[in-house]
Amino acid sequence: MTDAPLLIHKRPDVPAHAVVLDLEGPVVIAHLFHFQTALRGQSAKLIVLDLSKVPYMDSSGLGAILNGYVSCEKNGRRLVLCGVSERVHALLSLTKVDTILKIYPDAEAAMANQHSS
Repeated sequence: MTDAPLLIHKRPDVPAHAVVLDLEGPVVIAHLFHFQTALRGQSAKLIVLDLSKVPYMDSSGLGAILNGYVSCEKNGRRLVLCGVSERVHALLSLTKVDTILKIYPDAEAAMANQHSS
């Protein structure tokens, strides 16, 4: 499973204040630099990571998301997750990261909630 590539697509037709990155594949150490580069390249006020097609995440992937979250918070931006699978949610729950990161069922809910905040 970790041999599969990680594809990252920037979703079109998203409000100007936001960016939605659709991730497809495992978020693991082998894809760390690709993922970090994609994340760092975003300047929107709201970054939504759609993990609905992420079957697996290891600790380095989790660390990269947390680093992105901290960077966003320091710069007055937000990073949230959506579409988290049971397996990935178990990792977030086990590490208590689910108490830090906002998780939404889908990107539309994430953008609606953040826009009204």
